[in-house]
Amino acid sequence: VREIETPATPQPRVALLGNAPYTTLVTNSGGGLSRSGQIAVNRWRNDGTRDNYGQWCYIRDLTTKRVWSASHQPVCAEATWYNVLFASDRVTFRRRDGEIETTMEIAVAPGEAAEVRRITLHNASAVSREIELTSYLEVVLATEDSDRAHPAFGNLFVQTEWLPGSAALLAMRRPRSATDKPGWCGHVVATALPNEAVTCETDRVRFIGRGRSSQDPVAMDNPGELSGTVGSVLDPIFSLRTRATILPGRSVEVTFTTFVAEDRDQAIQLADLYHDPYSARRALDLSWAHAQAELRELGITPADAAVYQELAGHLLYPHPGFKGLAPKSGDENKLGQPELWGLGISGDWPIMLATLQTVDGLPSVRQLLKVHNYWRMKGLVSDLIILNEHPATYLQELNDELLTTVMASSESGMLERPGGVFIRRGDVLKPDDVKLLHSLARIQVDCDGLGLGNFLEFPNVEDKY
Repeated sequence: VREIETPATPQPRVALLGNAPYTTLVTNSGGGLSRSGQIAVNRWRNDGTRDNYGQWCYIRDLTTKRVWSASHQPVCAEATWYNVLFASDRVTFRRRDGEIETTMEIAVAPGEAAEVRRITLHNASAVSREIELTSYLEVVLATEDSDRAHPAFGNLFVQTEWLPGSAALLAMRRPRSATDKPGWCGHVVATALPNEAVTCETDRVRFIGRGRSSQDPVAMDNPGELSGTVGSVLDPIFSLRTRATILPGRSVEVTFTTFVAEDRDQAIQLADLYHDPYSARRALDLSWAHAQAELRELGITPADAAVYQELAGHLLYPHPGFKGLAPKSGDENKLGQPELWGLGISGDWPIMLATLQTVDGLPSVRQLLKVHNYWRMKGLVSDLIILNEHPATYLQELNDELLTTVMASSESGMLERPGGVFIRRGDVLKPDDVKLLHSLARIQVDCDGLGLGNFLEFPNVEDKY
């Protein structure tokens, strides 16, 4: 378990949950993305400076009028103490604000395209407290590339629906052509309160307000019911609001679940299923057992998985310290992504570069192949480029060994494919092409010298550099 005690790290630290096709990325400040295959469920931008996109839960203490969030984002209110735990099966945010302790557990239900967020509020005061919880996420139901290209146009195809019997919101993306299938997703709350106590909102303009942001939305200015707007809104969101009364020294649980379905009937079934608090607790329990079985199947230890996830953070948010032993090898590069096409590499995905000159680096290559496979299972696509820097010779023993190593691994089917593994010989590449690879690689590993063992020993970039 990786433990982080502040949201203000130099770069976001990430955790990857779930298993393809449904995966979730969560940062230590609370931002992140839920994805089903190539379809993004919520809007997200890879912004290492602000990290202000994701799924949120606003919390208001109606007694003290204080507003904060279950994680650090988006309110960014200072907590008495703040703690994040990254495990293989879940992410846990813990914080204390005054006399209220908040715990949010995030996990992906095994075998189902559903993400569970269980929020536990503990009242450490001597009086009863009334707490209002409001969830929020921007619905996309499209690929990340299309959403970045024209989000306003993509929003026009999303239509929302309210299911009062299940206290759930549904969203459908209308097909744009005869060959497209409509996409469905939903958002449901599980609480001990009756359904009448839950209100909803799907119009971002009504929730955020003009000239405001998710840090201070107009919907959080005053307590009370949300407007209940549904249908063909211009900017669709999911937002559910409920209240809970916490007796002195007691705790309450409220669970928000986001899911993806193939059709409306399946969406209604999932909404009914996760409207029951027992289903959310069952999903959290099963996620632990599934994570243990996954590690045994992959043949890696929990410590290895923690390092793989730590490296994933540096792949998404590059750090110059992970440019290897020769970080200046690509400083004089004057080429760009189009020059990669001549090497058979698209450059559309983040690049991890492994270099070696002798067979002594093959164990590290095998480890990197496991890293690449683990990332792919968690929905993180990247290009692993293995650069053979052996001096020019008529014999190709090292190249043959590399090919045999890749073909004997789980990544044999990803050889020379986008988001896969590429083997290149440095003696047949131009010097400028080698500089280009070093320049564009976000993580560089010298398998002969540095190897992956040093990353296992120093998983934190602050400790290593």
